[in-house]
Amino acid sequence: MTAWIHVEDLADCYIGVARFGSKGGHYLAAPENLSVSQVSTLFAEAAQVEFLAPVFENKDKVIFDDSHTRELLQLQWKYKVADEVKGWVERIKELGTYFLE
Repeated sequence: MTAWIHVEDLADCYIGVARFGSKGGHYLAAPENLSVSQVSTLFAEAAQVEFLAPVFENKDKVIFDDSHTRELLQLQWKYKVADEVKGWVERIKELGTYFLE
C-alpha cells in the first residue's frame, strides 16, 4: 500500500505540528491508502488510456491510519487523490513529460 496526501494538506499538517505538536512527537499524514494498481488505474482513467493494472493483494493488511494525528493537530483533509488526478495529468501534459499514450 502507499499513502497519498495533497501538498496543501501536508502543509497544513506541518503548520499543525508547529502550533500543537509536542517535542519529539511523531505524526502521520496519510489520508488515503491506495495500492499501486489503484493509483495506476486512477492515472490511466484520467489520461483516458486503456490500461490493465496488475492485481495487488495487501497480504499484510497495511493501513496508514492518521486519525490520531488529525485529532492532535486539529486537522481535516481538504483534498482527495481521485478528485485531483485529472489536474495532475493535465499538468504533466503541459510539462511535456506525458508518456501515457
